[in-house]
Amino acid sequence: MQQFLSKDATLNFDISVTAELGEWYLHSRSAHVDPTVIEAYAQLQVETDHLYEVLTRVDFPWATRVVFTRCGQPYESDQELICAVRAKGTLEITSSAAVGKRLHPLLGCEFGGAFDRFRAVHDLIGHARCGYGFDLADECAAWRAQDHLHSGLARYAFATEIFGVNAARSIVGEAPDLRALLLAPAALFSPDRLENGV
Repeated sequence: MQQFLSKDATLNFDISVTAELGEWYLHSRSAHVDPTVIEAYAQLQVETDHLYEVLTRVDFPWATRVVFTRCGQPYESDQELICAVRAKGTLEITSSAAVGKRLHPLLGCEFGGAFDRFRAVHDLIGHARCGYGFDLADECAAWRAQDHLHSGLARYAFATEIFGVNAARSIVGEAPDLRALLLAPAALFSPDRLENGV
């Protein structure tokens, strides 16, 4: 688990690909009935739940208590989240159940459910621990820092959830409607990234 403790996840790809990938995400239909997509998200959930268990275990070196809340905005900024988690060892996550919109088509959105745990793990690793903020470049770096903690098809679902969603957010200015899609991590570095790579 020490592998993701540094903020050295350098970006080896052109950040301009995010506009193309954001448009792809926004104009794609959710594939949440496709068996391969279902399998990918099931694997992502299993791997995320394992990470969640490790990160919140009291004997873990930087264990964090996660509190799911109905508060709409527990932190004013990315820096407030990072500082609060590092100083107090507690992360607050607004439950998707409290928001009631932009629900995920495959990750459970009940209070403290799979989607809430996924967001908690990403905030703990990509933001609180690595120190990356919420802007597009930092979200891309946070994706890169966490990507190696997933395997197989789960990496495709993870790339969609972090890279795809944030690329789309940069276009529309807010969180987009969520879709279950598979973005091949290699597509982020390939010149023909959207031809058979996604």
